[in-house]
Amino acid sequence: MSTARPVVGVVAGRHQVPRSWGTLPVQGMTAWVPGPVAAAGGLPLVLPVLPTEALPVTELLAPVDALLLAGGGDLDPATYGERPHPSTADVDRLRDEIEIALAREAIERGVPLLGLCRGMQVLNVALGGRLHQDIAGHALPPPGTHPVRTAAGSLARHLLGEQVDVSSLHHQAVSGLGDGVRATARAGDGVVEALELPGRPVLGVQWHPELQPGEGQKALFDWLVRSARP
Repeated sequence: MSTARPVVGVVAGRHQVPRSWGTLPVQGMTAWVPGPVAAAGGLPLVLPVLPTEALPVTELLAPVDALLLAGGGDLDPATYGERPHPSTADVDRLRDEIEIALAREAIERGVPLLGLCRGMQVLNVALGGRLHQDIAGHALPPPGTHPVRTAAGSLARHLLGEQVDVSSLHHQAVSGLGDGVRATARAGDGVVEALELPGRPVLGVQWHPELQPGEGQKALFDWLVRSARP
């Protein structure tokens, strides 16, 4: 086995940072993500949000061994054929398009993929699924958690056990499942909390494991890096 760290690509979020002279447009990785990726043995690499004519998705994915789709704002409902709900916010259509294309390319190439919160929703939409644009009771500020139950025989069950408490910050959730997608964890109210693509190294979770220190949630990052090794 190679001693080199597998490269884990993470698509940047885009933000406007206030400065004394105005605002500075910034792209960067969510600050919570690099630590767990590095602790699992991976090398986190920020993938920029650029128009595909400037940087094709095939080239963007080329230097990575695994792909992590992190949290962020809501997906544009047009990506799954709906009009915006009044609560839909922080939409970045270019990031949506790049992440959806990256997810499809990663799946086609067999590149291991882990989606976190928004990232799980991107995965579902990339495969033709849909989202509930607003739900109640799941936007719990840290350290708020709620229990989810995993499905028997699933990767989620293998990594996390039958039941796990999760850190939840979302107000949107999966409604219709994408092609070939299996829901492998649910909250007590029936909200889908994990997705898998059986037979492929693909896993999405609706929570934020990077906000939960400890061995339990670390298993997700360990799986991603382990799956990326030759």
